[in-house]
Amino acid sequence: MQKNKYPYGFRKEQYRFDTHGELVLRTTQLYIETYLDDYTIHQGMTFLNTNPKSEHELNLKNDYIAKAEKMYQSHFVLGAEKQQLEQEVREILKAKIKENTGYWAEVYGKNSKH
Repeated sequence: MQKNKYPYGFRKEQYRFDTHGELVLRTTQLYIETYLDDYTIHQGMTFLNTNPKSEHELNLKNDYIAKAEKMYQSHFVLGAEKQQLEQEVREILKAKIKENTGYWAEVYGKNSKH
């Protein structure tokens, strides 16, 4: 049985405080491969990592990006921006995982196969 690989992606939100001391969303970045239409793969997702060869394919890609931006209320990024976003998110997750699992060896012992 094939495993379901969607959704896959990264998202970053930056907030600021306004003049009244309330938290306000400043910027967002998003890269996501996901189902947008009732668990069917949107055809435009195919062209996120390859160049569209026709105007029809470009329209599919742009439609996918527009729907993802609307669904997640974020700015969709590609190319170098996508790579930078992925690196930032992975570094933060790596630190958080280490922080939250660092004591496991003491509690559960070493169960690794190294």
